[in-house]
Amino acid sequence: MDLVYLDESGDVIYTEKKGTRRFALSAFIVPEESWKEVFDVIKKFRIYLKKEYGVPMYKELHARDFVNGRGRPSKTRVLSKFERVEITKKFLYGLAKYLPQLGVYVINVCVENKPGQNSYDTAVDRMLNRIERTLKQKNRRGLLIFDEGKEQLVVRISRRMQVFNPIPSKFGVWLDDGKFTKNITTERIVGDPFFRNSEDDYFIQTIDFIAFLLLKYMEPPTEHVEKYKIMDLFPILEPILYKPASQYHPLGIVTK
Repeated sequence: MDLVYLDESGDVIYTEKKGTRRFALSAFIVPEESWKEVFDVIKKFRIYLKKEYGVPMYKELHARDFVNGRGRPSKTRVLSKFERVEITKKFLYGLAKYLPQLGVYVINVCVENKPGQNSYDTAVDRMLNRIERTLKQKNRRGLLIFDEGKEQLVVRISRRMQVFNPIPSKFGVWLDDGKFTKNITTERIVGDPFFRNSEDDYFIQTIDFIAFLLLKYMEPPTEHVEKYKIMDLFPILEPILYKPASQYHPLGIVTK
């Protein structure tokens, strides 16, 4: 069994005046037999943050606020934007170094915002299909664990895909029946998704950072992103990025 933690970053609607051009959704996939070891890796980094920077272990770290210099995560000092980026970089290097041998991997979806399209629905659909396919290849089953906030929408999409999930053939038509789509339901994903408050879950906070940095990697950089090289942080995770998720991107990011 695999525990699949998911979170998103970005806006689902984009205009010339506001919003992100893309919407990102990432999945942090942890084998249940390695859960304790993975938790210890993240916990040790939080202990380091407390000791070196005065950030309490109970403090929720939200990527958008932390990397952009908002709030006061430390009780003992003011963390500059440069320090926050360096802290984030150290965290990513730690994940990339210690998690591959524990069987952890990350699947990433980043879709373009288009008029008349709900990017959240699209991203969740693409993600659950990639998760299903990957679990089948690895002969595993998975439990989905989302950040709180969109419970009804996520459950609706997940339940629909369990009974009706038309998949187009990459050859134009399916060779066995000549049809354009085939109903390939999600069978490796167990039951309804679970939902966790990110304030109480290091894993949800971790995938929040990954999704946020995925978006910054894919979006045209703003002046702030360019100044602190935030767009260069996501590729640090290459050792745990699941590249077979997409043959159209070198880091396996699903973009359509």
